[in-house]
Amino acid sequence: MKKKEITHVCMVETVYTLFLYLILVKEEDFNHTFFFCSDALPELVRCKLPHHHCFKLPKRRWHRWLFRIWLYYTAPLRFPFIKQSHIYGSDNYLFSSGIARSYDLILVEDGLSNYSLIQVNSLLYKPRRILMGQIAAEGCGGVSPTVKKIMLTGLLPVPALIQDKTEIFSVINKWNRLSSSYRTRILSLFDCLAEELEEISSYQDILFTQPMVEDGLITLEDELNLYRTLLAGCNQSKLLIKVHPRDTLDYSKFFPEAKVWRSLVPMELISLLGIQFQEVYTVFSTAALSLPYKTHIHFMGTSVHSNLLRMRGLIEYSDSE
Repeated sequence: MKKKEITHVCMVETVYTLFLYLILVKEEDFNHTFFFCSDALPELVRCKLPHHHCFKLPKRRWHRWLFRIWLYYTAPLRFPFIKQSHIYGSDNYLFSSGIARSYDLILVEDGLSNYSLIQVNSLLYKPRRILMGQIAAEGCGGVSPTVKKIMLTGLLPVPALIQDKTEIFSVINKWNRLSSSYRTRILSLFDCLAEELEEISSYQDILFTQPMVEDGLITLEDELNLYRTLLAGCNQSKLLIKVHPRDTLDYSKFFPEAKVWRSLVPMELISLLGIQFQEVYTVFSTAALSLPYKTHIHFMGTSVHSNLLRMRGLIEYSDSE
């Protein structure tokens, strides 16, 4: 694709946000979208995008600061088409502020973090604003004035701070309005195979895992203890473990009776194809709350561990809600 043919820009790191973006725009818009991502988005999905740039993100804290500063000042020269494009995506990535800069942004839901805003250090506002841009200074979640609209699915109550610019949309309605050819293309993008779906449909219960160790939130021992507590009353022979794309843990070693399923297909898409589960287990995964049918949800929330609460904010849910 020639750069002059780009009309849309999308910042994305998860298959969840990517799927939501795809159903929010027309197929023609998808064809003319330039995607900015990191290697957190699986390579098998990235390679099917019409045009993209994948950032290799630094690990060390001060390297990450330097990356954000460097990107903020070089992005207009490297990617001049951004200024004339419709910009979508999440504002909580390391590269978000550098790409979106002061341009208008339509925020797309990236998970439960959109419903639990974390305040930034006001003392760092000026240096962040000068060195990294508006979003880095104001904070993520749509609080920046450059975010003009926030597209959420209504998983939890919307924070009062962003209610005025939030639009709640139905995944089912958006999906049903797509052309059959575009739906087929989306299914192909995520390698959604009929044989695989038939196999998983025989399981009654499902566990949604999260890359808590990979993201540096908690230790492996703590993560396993959380899952063991969560699944204490579960019949594991009827359990499907849906492994997060970035989760590297071999669950078959710790839960040998369960079926371990590693797939890039967003759970929201699986639900649209008619597969349902009776019992849903998770620590605090978005997928558990996005199922469009009535089910029993076992949701621990971030308050079960001090590190989760500190680094992800308060995320809680009661099955009676």
